[in-house]
Amino acid sequence: MKRVLLDHCVPRKIRHACPHCEVLATHPLGWSRLRNGALLHAAELAAFDVFLTADKNLRYQQNLAARKIAIVVLPTNQLVTLLPLFPMIEAAVARATPGSFEEIPLPLAQLFHSRVMKLSVFSSSRAASTSVAFSAGVPPFFKVSSSSAFAPAASFCKSAACIRA
Repeated sequence: MKRVLLDHCVPRKIRHACPHCEVLATHPLGWSRLRNGALLHAAELAAFDVFLTADKNLRYQQNLAARKIAIVVLPTNQLVTLLPLFPMIEAAVARATPGSFEEIPLPLAQLFHSRVMKLSVFSSSRAASTSVAFSAGVPPFFKVSSSSAFAPAASFCKSAACIRA
């Protein structure tokens, strides 16, 4: 069983992405004041196997060549965005070997999410809400919902210009 340490900036609910691991956060360990190099050193001394962070600059701020701990970098620290990535996070942690570094990419579908706007269309009787995607295409396994968020879809979307949920 791998031991995984969650960085300060990672939501604690990410621990559910690794059900077969022992996942601990920095705060309960009393490491909330440790930063970057000191935190990695403490994690190695405490025999953690993987350090899970959302700090994309870590590889440029620290010399990772001599590190024994594996580092997995998340694309963001927003839980809503990370929820669909749980299988990728679990796989990255499972693949982690001592000293390895892996950055989980933000899927194309999540990039489209930033291009979706919720518009209010007014009619004489009432206001209707419509989601409009301003992009070249929407991946077939996602659809635009009325809350302007992508959600896994049972049916496939074919249109990318405008989808009314």
